[in-house]
Amino acid sequence: MGLKVVAALLIASFSCASAQQACGSNGVACIGLPHACINGADTSKCDVVAKVSPSSASPNSVRIELSGVPNGPQKLGSPAITSRWVAVGFSENGMMPKSSVVHCFEQKGQAVSKLTWNIPDGNLNIGFDGVDQSPLSVVKTSLDGSGIQCTVDLKKQFTNSGTPVDLSKKYFLIAATGPLLSDSLSVHDFAPESSAPTSFSF
Repeated sequence: MGLKVVAALLIASFSCASAQQACGSNGVACIGLPHACINGADTSKCDVVAKVSPSSASPNSVRIELSGVPNGPQKLGSPAITSRWVAVGFSENGMMPKSSVVHCFEQKGQAVSKLTWNIPDGNLNIGFDGVDQSPLSVVKTSLDGSGIQCTVDLKKQFTNSGTPVDLSKKYFLIAATGPLLSDSLSVHDFAPESSAPTSFSF
């Protein structure tokens, strides 16, 4: 079943170090929802956190950690975390179109992560059917009462829907959250957070 995603996404970009370190230490990049929820290394006030760093498994990959928690400041638990998705994407200009996006969501009782694509014109995300998943390696996922989390490695250089991606160049990092309805990733329902116009390379 194809997933059609209409997603407005949160924007930022970073030069990163180890994902095992705290936010802000040695260049580890973090961004979250709601606005300004991250205070130094403290992400306890966030419903959604995206952390990006070079992968410890390969110098040619970026490590991405996506997490969503229920009953935070934005009441992500209404609906339940199992009825939501969180996402992080990569944009050359800080805008949604023409962006590769990594999603984390529940499917058949498990947390799963997939690579998707925002088309060049408009704000439509085509979902993961038809998108090459080989650049994405799932490290671990979890889904329980404490929330949903996906940790993945994404190759720095790959092609998505015919468009070359090179994360060693300047990119913005994009993320958002929205409801999961009838097996479809619906449009975000919270205002995105953005660090644009700042951009970084990986």
